[in-house]
Parts: sequence; structure tokens; C-alpha cells
Amino acid sequence: MKNLILKRTEAAAYLSSRGLRASKITLARMAMDGSGSTYALIRGAAYYTPNSLDDWLDKNIELRPHSLAHMMAEKGGSNV
Repeated sequence: MKNLILKRTEAAAYLSSRGLRASKITLARMAMDGSGSTYALIRGAAYYTPNSLDDWLDKNIELRPHSLAHMMAEKGGSNV
């Protein structure tokens, strides 16, 4: 098999195995608003590849400092 494809439920389980809580409903919502991973429609069903899910996850990981320090920096305060 050249490319492994995952049904939406399997894609959600794949993301969960990577540490991101996800469900097939969440993936469907993200597909509707364009914020999710790329996918293929085959006979009306959505299919994902592990590579597309990994790429999407990598692009959406944004490490942040402690939330209080982040809020203080935005307001021009000191990072005590």
C-alpha cells in the first residue's frame, strides 16, 4: 500500500495518540470552517493521511510562556 488513509474516526484516534484530544465531530467541524488538516473526499467520506495530520499538528503547535507572563508582556508590564 503506497499511502495509508484514515477514516475520520481513525484520524481522531491518530491525533489522540499524538497527545491532542480529538473526535470525529471536531475534525468534521474543522473541515467545515477550514481550520483542520487537509483531507480527501472519496465517495462522500473524508479520509486523512498521517503525513497531513502531522503537518497540520506541527503548524498549529505554538509554545507559549506562562500565561501570566504572556498577559503582562501584552500589556507592557514586566515579566517578574
